[in-house]
Amino acid sequence: MTLRDQVEIDLEKLVFNTKDLPITCIYTPVTGTGYTIVGYFSNEPVDVDSGSYASISSTAPKFRVQTSKLKSIVKKGDLLTINDVEYNIVKPQPSALTGTTEFYLTRN
Repeated sequence: MTLRDQVEIDLEKLVFNTKDLPITCIYTPVTGTGYTIVGYFSNEPVDVDSGSYASISSTAPKFRVQTSKLKSIVKKGDLLTINDVEYNIVKPQPSALTGTTEFYLTRN
């Protein structure tokens, strides 16, 4: 077993255990059929520097998934549906180090 295989197994057990992380959504590529994936969704508030004394508060929705669970390469414009809310993927960011892909999202 390679180190990469062991990391995949560890991620499966520790991070992507559906008992601890029950966020199931539908990923739909621009060209193709949608399918269910499990991962971590966050929609934390972020302060944006407006260049003046007042700051602007916004949200930054993101979704992290185990890369090996994806059937194809995620592209800008693909869709993610979470709890009946549709999000556009504006930036997919895979990480070879963690074996995950993070989607930066915007709500449709």
